[in-house]
Formats: sequence, structure tokens, C-alpha cells
Amino acid sequence: MPSFHGLYHPYIHFQDKGWLKLAALYWDKIFRMVPAAIVPDDDVEVRELADSGIIGSRHPGMGASYIEKPFRNMLATRGADLVRKFGIQPKAAWNNLDHVHLEKLEPNLVDDLVRHELGIVQGDWLGMHPQLTKVYMTALAEVMAPMVGARPVAEDATNHIAVSGLTMEALSDALLGHAEGPNGADLGLEMAMASLAIGYVIPANIASIPANRIIEFHNSYAAERNEFQIEINKIVEGLAYLKDVKNPDDARRHLKNEYEKKLEPKLARLRTAMTNVGWDTFDSATAATFAIPQGLATALAVLGFTLTGGAAAALGIALTGWTIWRKLEKAISDTLKPTAEAFLYQIDRSLKPGLVTTEILNDRQGFLPYL
Repeated sequence: MPSFHGLYHPYIHFQDKGWLKLAALYWDKIFRMVPAAIVPDDDVEVRELADSGIIGSRHPGMGASYIEKPFRNMLATRGADLVRKFGIQPKAAWNNLDHVHLEKLEPNLVDDLVRHELGIVQGDWLGMHPQLTKVYMTALAEVMAPMVGARPVAEDATNHIAVSGLTMEALSDALLGHAEGPNGADLGLEMAMASLAIGYVIPANIASIPANRIIEFHNSYAAERNEFQIEINKIVEGLAYLKDVKNPDDARRHLKNEYEKKLEPKLARLRTAMTNVGWDTFDSATAATFAIPQGLATALAVLGFTLTGGAAAALGIALTGWTIWRKLEKAISDTLKPTAEAFLYQIDRSLKPGLVTTEILNDRQGFLPYL
């Protein structure tokens, strides 16, 4: 069973709030690699997600020590080729380089990179060519992810090169152009499939949904999320043929087709069932009389309570309302069992503005005033 924890890379800070909130709906937890010397300068919503436990941090040292040797071997054997392609001058413009915190690298590797003129140290940071930085951070994420029980995730999966096996040869191929480049299997298909499915039922601007609502949903529908994860994983496993697809647009077209075949019909059937079970039950029940049961009236009289017509009617409404609610709740629970489509249905009902037609179905205390 695959892990549904993600390890975010290559940055410390999330670059896309919309991606983060969507990822928080899909992944059980999202780790990021944070050096001990860094206190992330997060905005209030990212802090909310971190305080809720959805976002976690791990020190990158465990991965850095593991990948030091293959990178140093590569520099020792292919250093000249790397310098020709990624070499930088000691006075190179710092802003033109990508920066990696020194806690994400072993000191000996930093020394080798500087000696080969492939890196410049400034304070606690090492500046390198963006492509070299990209491959290093991808390798670090791929090594660290299983160490924390996670899988690498990135906002732009097509922009990160997979370094399978972390051998010197794989690193050299990724950097020096001998590899074929990312294929369909490396395009973040699982997250893309989940994003596409969720995107059909929530606003295009998911970044506008407050973090506290994302957190509430995340915590409320864990069982449904698990079923959705399993279904998405199953769909993606059946897309092995996409390993040869190079164009992300082609991959997305195949994903859309899979959604329309595998998930959309289930969601449509669930919506129909919820309409029939929920609203039909509610409408027929509200047509019933709200008279107080005679047995209860007699019992109250014995206790010395005499109900006027208005009070009796009010009590009858309250009791009948509760009975209606319990019947409706059971009908809904029988229909809305945890499934992949139930996850999408709950997103539609809970997070998409304007589509929640009444609070009756999700607020017991708010039920009686409607009566």
C-alpha cells in the first residue's frame, strides 16, 4: 500500500498557495525539508496548516549524508564535463544562481563543488547553476522521502528530473543530457489525476478557500479521502502506457479521459441517489402532522405540566423535527458511505460556494429553526 504522505521539494517555502491547499485535500500530511537554522517565513494560512499538523518539517541532513558519495564520485570522474556545462565564475551574479542551504549538503561535497567552480558560498547558502540545483534537490527528495514514509511531491512535477537509483551514472545522464528526460511516469500523474478530479467540483481559484475550511474538511473526511487516494492510485497504475508520453498536455488528455470513464459516472450516480434519498425523505417527512404524541402529553400532565396549544405545538414540532432528522441522517449515511466519489461529493457540498442549498443536511442544531 503506497504512502499518502508527501515530501515537498525543491523549496522551503511553498510557491503556490492554490497547489498547497489542493495538496492538503489529497495528502494525509506534507513534509518539507527545513534546516535547523531556518524558521520558515510563512504567511498566516501556511502557519494554520502547519499548526493543524497537515504540514510537517524534517531536517535534510539524513538525506544529504546518503547522496554525498555519488555526487562526489560524479565530480571526480565527470567534473570537466560538468564545469563546461554548469561552471560559474567566482564573481557570478548571485541572483542568477539557485541557492541551497548548506545544511542540505555535506561539507566535503560543498568543498568539491566550490573547487570545481560549480558553486559559490555566500553566508549559509551555496549558489549553483539552476539545472545542477534541480538535480541535487530532486535526488535529495527521492532519498529522503522513504526515510520519512513519504513520496516526493512538487508544484511543477514536469520541471524536476527523476534520478532513479541515485547512481553516479544516473546523475551524469540527468545533468549531461544523455537521459531521455522526464516521461509520463515522472509527470506527477497521481497528483495530476487527483487535481483534475477535484478541479471538476471546486472553484478554479482554490487559493481563495480559507485555510481553516481546508483543515476542517481534511479532518472531517479522512475515510473518504483514503478511498479517493486508493481509487486514484488504482487509476494511475492502469496508465502504464503513459510512460512513453513526453508531452504533459497529452498526458492530461489521457487523465481527463480516465476521469470521465472511472470517476465522473460514479459521482453522478451518487448525486442522484443523494437527491432521491435526502430530499425525498425530507419533503415527505415535513408533510407529517406536528401534533404532540398523546402518551407524552399524559405523562407531562401527571408531572404537573399543562401545555397550552402553542406550547404543545412547539414541542410537537421539536419532537417531530428530531425524528425527521434522525430518519434523514440514517438515509444519508446508508447512501453516503466512504467512497472515492463521496470524497468529491463532500468537496462539492462543503467547499464550493453557492452549491450548499441548505444547512439542514449538515447541522443538527440548525435543523429545528427551518421547521
